[in-house]
Amino acid sequence: MSEKVELELGKSSVGDRLKHRWSKASSGKSLKAFANDLAASGDEDAKEWFFNKQGGLELGRSDKSKARIAIESQATRLSRKRVKTGAKKTADAPVAK
Repeated sequence: MSEKVELELGKSSVGDRLKHRWSKASSGKSLKAFANDLAASGDEDAKEWFFNKQGGLELGRSDKSKARIAIESQATRLSRKRVKTGAKKTADAPVAK
């Protein structure tokens, strides 16, 4: 399939074209079943749609993005931890009146 897809102005995506054809057909099938039938008959839009759904266009995260995500998740974990105040639980603690 295509390595990198750049949409041109006015050109619809594969998903949009497939969904449009599916809504026009009104066959009562799900979109996936409709696309399966088209792909079996050799339709290029349906094949490309399945390729995209499997993550064929995902390039992965950059190193900078991975580092930012790691820092944010660490900060989130730390913010959820209980803070120890150092107060002791004793039997003779003052009782509020």
